[in-house]
Parts: sequence; structure tokens; C-alpha cells
Amino acid sequence: MTKAIVIVDAYSSGRIFPDVFKEKIADRADVVLIHVQSTPYIMSKMAIPEKEKYAENFVYTGDMDTLIAELSKYEVTAVLVGQEPGVELSDALSERLNLPTSNGTKMSTARRNKYDMIQAVADAGNLDDILAWKQRENIEYPVVLKVLRSASTDGVYICSNQLELERAFAKAIGHRTIMEEVNTEVLVESFLKGREYVVDAVSYDGKHYVTDVWLYQKRFVPGHGNIYDKEMLLPSDATEVQALIEYNSRMLDALEIKYGPSHAEIMLTPDQGPVLVEVGARINGVVHPKLHNLCLGHDQVHLTADCYFDPDAFHHVVAKLPYKMQRHAMIVNLINESATGTIELIDEEILGQMRALPSMVDMVVKVKPGQSLGPTRNLLESPVRFFMCHESEEQLQRDYETIQAIKGRLFRLRPSASLLSVPGVADSPQQQAGVTEKKHEAGVSYRSSCTL
Repeated sequence: MTKAIVIVDAYSSGRIFPDVFKEKIADRADVVLIHVQSTPYIMSKMAIPEKEKYAENFVYTGDMDTLIAELSKYEVTAVLVGQEPGVELSDALSERLNLPTSNGTKMSTARRNKYDMIQAVADAGNLDDILAWKQRENIEYPVVLKVLRSASTDGVYICSNQLELERAFAKAIGHRTIMEEVNTEVLVESFLKGREYVVDAVSYDGKHYVTDVWLYQKRFVPGHGNIYDKEMLLPSDATEVQALIEYNSRMLDALEIKYGPSHAEIMLTPDQGPVLVEVGARINGVVHPKLHNLCLGHDQVHLTADCYFDPDAFHHVVAKLPYKMQRHAMIVNLINESATGTIELIDEEILGQMRALPSMVDMVVKVKPGQSLGPTRNLLESPVRFFMCHESEEQLQRDYETIQAIKGRLFRLRPSASLLSVPGVADSPQQQAGVTEKKHEAGVSYRSSCTL
């Protein structure tokens, strides 16, 4: 029987998996790659799976027995998730197939739902409950309001006063997330002060191997909150990294992630130490194998493939951890602060200047002429991403500053009609999702902080 490696929801960064696995199975005629999409529809707000790179694509309709029957022509040896929306189905399918690398379903919800993830105090209610909680707990502004099941800062609002909180709540309830789910619940938490980091890892048999740690830098854009600007690779012997690695291991243990990749966002606060922001049981959304191999000698995607397909190769690499930073690296997400219109032209001369920067490894232009361009509100709406690596940290910073200096000339726009916006809210839930808000049905969760 032909063996099969199943990837669930290979959206966005998950699109890298087919090429990586095909490298590994090139001389194995007995192994194929299968894709499973967790929804009947394609989630078009993310880069969509490249189905032509798989032997077959199966669509999950909610009936696990049917999916198992469809896959029965293969000997499924591994099931892994490509992107966030497929986490729960990946867990359920691998458990049902009794695969040794399954993380099981016991903690699946906590791996996707931000509220369960941080083990906050369960409660449900409406906007009045939020305001009562804030007063009862003496929580000061700003506070952060989030939808529970999304990513890339989609549906995240920093609210500096009650008016902004009310508007953010109105927007979040009924908001159609980038996962194409209509949101009915929000998480409200106190605003954590500190520095935010990303910790990427791959786990095997309950042991967690950190592949890289990055420092986030976000920029506050009025009306839209903190937007991803850049992230900088940290050496493994940096003062704060060891504490982050230890905290990350405890967190992954708590979520029972025993196999496969993880992508954690952790705030290092002056008073409480490491505090969980959120974690995804998947690869980093901006992982770039070429960049990572240049600056580290390994990457999370190939290690994930080895975890499921070639454990000997996996252990050969992780035996060299903690990682050694060979070059400085930076990932930059271009932020369009305010320009709005239809793209008439992308200036090739400016693109050329950016590509010629000494540290430039790759740049991904995610828009094209004829498309609308609006202010960047989340990671997916950044129109250009830059992957940069150099022996000199100073050169990286100079190149970053050059990008900021010339980015305003990159796009020629034709003005177009746009929805009026108010601080903290780009448009109404009715405009965005086409649904009617029902505040009395909204689920609300609260927290002040979470430590492990």
C-alpha cells in the first residue's frame, strides 16, 4: 500500500511544505503527499494551498468517518498542520488514525482558542460585563481586546478609553476573521508592558527544541493599534533568551504539544517575567528557509518534516542546539500608514534599490497593479515583506532605514472611495461581515496576566 503524508490546511507559510517533503521523498516511489482542507470553502484572505503539488486533495465536510474512508487507500504515516485553522482537524485525524506522533485532542481547543490557551477565568456576557470586570479588578486603560480564533493581529485592538473599547467590541462581534469564521466571542486583557518575543520550536516525544528566538518591534498606528514592523534574530546566549526557552517548554508541556512545530509569542515584563501572549501549534507564519539557513544553519520547516518523516536526521540537527547565530537577521513588514487607493504602478526603480540593499535575501511583494491598497491593520495586510541577513548588525539597521525612507515612492495610487473610519475601528461589523450584531449573544473572557 502506498504510504501518505497528510498536510491539513497548507495556507500561507504551510505552502512551503510540499517542496520540502518532495526533496525528502524524491527517491521514494512508495510515498505520496496528500492535502486535506478543513473547510468546504477556500479561505481566500490567506495565500491558498497549491493543490497541484499534492497527489490528492480531500475536503473535510464535518464527517470524520467519510474522511477516514477516503484516506483508507493509503497507509497514512503522518498528519501535520500547515496553518492555524487546521490544528483541531489535524489533531483529531492523527488521533483517529492512532499515529504515534499525534498530540491528541484533549488540549486541541486550548491550542486554538486564546482564552482557553491562557487558562483565564471563565465568564460570559456582554459589553456591560466587560466594563464591570474592568472596574471590579481596577484595570486601567489601555486594555487589549481580541477575537479568540484568529492570527496575524487580526481582530486585535488596543483601547485607550471607554469609547474605543465600545467601538472595538462592536467591530469584533460579527467580525469575519482571516480564517473566514464569524466571531462571537472576545478576550479582554490588561495591556502588558514589556518587550515581546517570538520563540519557534519543534517538539519530538515531549522534548522541545527551540530553533530560533526573535525580538518583535511593532509600531503604533493610530486607529489600528500595534502593527508588526520588524523582528530581529537574537543569539541563543542573549540574557533574556534562556528564560524565554524555559518558559516556552513549560507552556508547551501544559498544552501537551509533544510532536511538531510551535510558534509562541511571549511578553517579557519587568514585574512578572515571561507572560504568554499566544501560541500556535504550527510553523512560524513568516519562516523563510533560505534566510534561516543563512543565519542559523537550519530552519523550522525542514526540521518539522524530519520530525515526522526522518527522525534520525532530526536528531542529528537538534544535537547541535542551542542554536548558534551565524549572521544577524531581520524580517521587515512594510507598513502603509495612511495611503488609500487603487495601485496604478509599482515603481521598478524603487524595487531595484530595495533588492540591491547589501543585506537583502528576499522580498515578497504581496500586491499588484489593479488591487486596492489601504492602511496596514494586521500582518497579512502588509504589502511587502523583506528578509534580510548580514554579518553586520549596523548594516541591517542602515538597510532598514533606507526602506523606510523610500517606501513612500514605491506605489503610485489612484484615489478610490473608502469607508470612513473611527479611532480603533476601521468599519462596522455589518460592513465587514454582512451580519447583524447581537450583543446579548456575545461571549466575553477576561484576564489580567498569565504565567506558568
